Parts: sequence; C-alpha cells; structure tokens
Amino acid sequence: MGAACYSQTDPNPLITEVQVTTADSTYRYLYYYNGDKAKSLETRYVWKGEDWQRRQQTEWIYTGSLCTLQRMSKWINGNWETYYQIENEYADGKPVKETHQEVQNGIATFISKSVFTYNQNLLTSKTEYKRLGADWITSLATDYSYNEAGLNELIIIKKYTSGFLSGESRINLTYNDSSLVKTQIYAEKSDTGWVNISLSETYYKPNSKLKSSEILKLRDETYHTWVNKQNVYYTYDNSGRLTDEIYQNWKYVYWENDLRYRYEYDTQGELLRKTTCLPVYDDFRAVASVNYSDFQYAKPSLIEARLEFWGGETGAQITTFIPYRFNSETVVQQAARVVLSYIPVSETSVKSAEIHRRANEINVYPNPSTGIFYFDTQQHDVSRWTLSDLSGKKLMTKNQTKRSGVIDLGDYTPGIYILQVVTPEGVQVQKLIRE
Repeated sequence: MGAACYSQTDPNPLITEVQVTTADSTYRYLYYYNGDKAKSLETRYVWKGEDWQRRQQTEWIYTGSLCTLQRMSKWINGNWETYYQIENEYADGKPVKETHQEVQNGIATFISKSVFTYNQNLLTSKTEYKRLGADWITSLATDYSYNEAGLNELIIIKKYTSGFLSGESRINLTYNDSSLVKTQIYAEKSDTGWVNISLSETYYKPNSKLKSSEILKLRDETYHTWVNKQNVYYTYDNSGRLTDEIYQNWKYVYWENDLRYRYEYDTQGELLRKTTCLPVYDDFRAVASVNYSDFQYAKPSLIEARLEFWGGETGAQITTFIPYRFNSETVVQQAARVVLSYIPVSETSVKSAEIHRRANEINVYPNPSTGIFYFDTQQHDVSRWTLSDLSGKKLMTKNQTKRSGVIDLGDYTPGIYILQVVTPEGVQVQKLIRE
C-alpha cells in the first residue's frame, strides 16, 4: 500500500468536498482517501444558522486494497454513534460474503447477508438471506449462466417469502457479433410454465458500440405477439458524443414523443448543459436544464439546475436529479446546486523536533484540519489515544474498542494539540493543528 493518505499531488486530484443545495437546505460532504485513492472517510454536515453541524459519517476500513468493513455513524449528544455496518469477506480478491448489521448501544445485530459463488472467475450465484431470530432465511437467489464467450446469457431470480419459494423470473440475453447486448426477454414462472412479459431490443450504429435505439415491447398472450411499448432514440455528434435522447411511447400505430434530453458541449468536448424538453403541440419545448461550469482539471466544479423559458420563471433554481462525475464514479444527486472542490490534503505537516526525538510520529491527515483528523488503520494498530494541550493537560482519552481512524476535534477551539497513541510498537506522538 502507498502513503497513509492521497495528497492530491498528481494532475487528476480527487474531490475532497461536495456542497449540495436543495430547495431549503445546504449540505456539506468532506472526503478523505488513503494512499490507494480509496475513500476512507465521508463526513456529512448541514448548514444551521451560521455554522456547519455534523450529521452522519461513513468510514471504510481496508485490509490490503479490499474494503472489509463499512461503518455508518450519526452524531448524537457530542459523539459519533455507530448505527449500521457492512462486513465483507473475500476469496482470491472476489467478494464471497456481505453481511449487514444494525448497531444499538454498541451491540451489532445481524439483519441480512449475501453469499456469492464463482466458477472460473465468473459469478454463478448470489443468494440473499434475512435474519429471523437465530436463523438465516433465504429471501432472494439469483443464478447466472454464460455462453462459450463468457457472456451472461441467462439470469434466474427466485423470490422467497418466510423461507419458501414464492416467485420465479428469468432474463434471457442475446448478443451481436461485437458482444453487445442485442435482446433481453423477461419472463415469469406460473403454474403452467414460463410466461414472457417484456422484450427489450437494442440497436447500434453501424460498426460502433454506440446505441442508436432501444425498444421495449410487452407480450400480448391473447394474440401471441409482441406489442410496442416504449422507444428511446439516441443521436451523436461527429466525435461520438451523445447529443439527444428522445423517449417515445407507442400509440396505436405510431410513436408519440414523450420526453427529450438535449446535450451541449464546449470546444474541448466537456458537457456544458443537459436540457429537459417536453412535447408541446408538434415541437419540443425546454422545461429545465442542468448547467455545468467553473471547470477545474477539465471537470466542472459548479453544477446548477434551472428552469427554462417554457417551464416557468426563466433562470430560477429548481431541485431535480443532477448527474455528475464523482472521481471515477457517476453519481445522481437530488439538488438544485452542487459545488465540487479539490482542496489539497496535508499529511502531518507540522512536526516537533523535541517530540520526534522522543518517539515515532503517527501519520495523521489532514493536518491542519478544521476539526476531523484521520489515521490509516492498516498502518497504525491503535488501542488507545490521548489528546493534550501544549501544557500537557489531558483533554480527551479514547479506548479503541473498534477499528477506526477518526479523531474528531470539532468541538475544540483552534490551536495546537498533542496526540499520543498506544500501539503494539509503543507510544507514538503527533502535533495536531485545529484551524
């Protein structure tokens, strides 16, 4: 593994802060990453009065590069109280079990789990269980089958009620010569056998992986035929960028326009605007748009949703579903405004020669911090830590009953503090700056 934290020094830094504004509230999300660029901590705040108030926190604990524990906490009575956690087990780098637990007063109770099986690195089954008393009861089982090319061609889904099979469905997939999905048939099992429900057909531009249209059809068992239901039509510019999505519903003998998304880009190919249009008479009229601006590192840092002329008061902010890139992920956030920041992270930037001579230093980040500090639990097996002021007065002591790297000084005044941690290697010390 790399350094204790990702320091934002390469040309593609990670997002460290997201501010989300809805119709009546503004939320703040702060992110810390480890040296492998994996999320270590997310802290959520809400703006109240004239200050950010802590609300929730998610911590990801790793063994090597694999996340083995995800812990969710709420800020209650001046402390972070864990209320939910997810444990993951792996074999040969692949997940084989995912267990969900509710936590109350420090006691974890099993809620559900998923078990995965593989054959030659291909997922063959996923079985979900719910906890009932001391027993695990099957709730859902999904089996996957593959063709000779290793493409998933059949999915069988079995639903269970109180542990007994209550429903069964399947999805059959076919592919074109480029190994792209061509058809998907969804069917449900009845007392007399399988009954087809829907058919999805995907078409592509010639010699391309770009979709040209997707048609959804429903099965009419009376006439034993497929009936058109919905069509999505895609168009692109000369560079292969999506410019239009048009949704249509089948009306008797023709396709009737239902919705249109229009995409606009700058000269560098970055998305500037996604506009939602509705059919009015025989034309599409713009109703609302999501606008991307203030580009940093070739990515937008400001995203706003606004009404267009036909939709109401032009330029007024609205709350809608805003899609954007969060590092390498695609996120859809319900908001009116999203602000992304790439604030550099300092790791143990202040050192004391005197302390350094007495003991090894623990790597803590960010340092300085506005309140929350973090250390990598893989690098430092901490059983207890103590916080003191510069006079040596102890302010806080915490026994690490669970594996966690969070040090929250949000309620302390700005200044310099001394952190001492107890590890199997001895006591390690570090100066912390609370801004």
